[in-house]
Amino acid sequence: MKTSNFANNAHHNLQGISISRYPATRSGFTGPEFPPLFPDTGLLKDYKESRIDWSGYVARYEQQLSLLKADEAYAYLCQIAAEIGADEPVLLCFESAKTLDKQPCHRRLVAAWLEREIGVQVPEWAKQKSLLEAVA
Repeated sequence: MKTSNFANNAHHNLQGISISRYPATRSGFTGPEFPPLFPDTGLLKDYKESRIDWSGYVARYEQQLSLLKADEAYAYLCQIAAEIGADEPVLLCFESAKTLDKQPCHRRLVAAWLEREIGVQVPEWAKQKSLLEAVA
């Protein structure tokens, strides 16, 4: 399992699974979704309207995640990936991997939750260099 964004999904055919509440409106994504990992609408609104900061977002989203069973979520995500012919689940939202240190992202909170709860490491997807690119 990995995480990435809709742009990488479109450019590299990752066959990802959206964990973003509004993927189609902004990205044209038409693949599968996993609504239990969507941030709650109230949480999104409070964050976007600056009623809470990132630490408040994290606390509330982690509370939302605590209502789920990580092992069941992981198994279902793997099932979705298999059904669409993907090698592994790739969880998608909008933020670019290049800006994750400046602009946090809930997909990385999901990755940390899965690692903490069931020991599954979920790295950020990275384009693999071809052999020619690697030696150039």
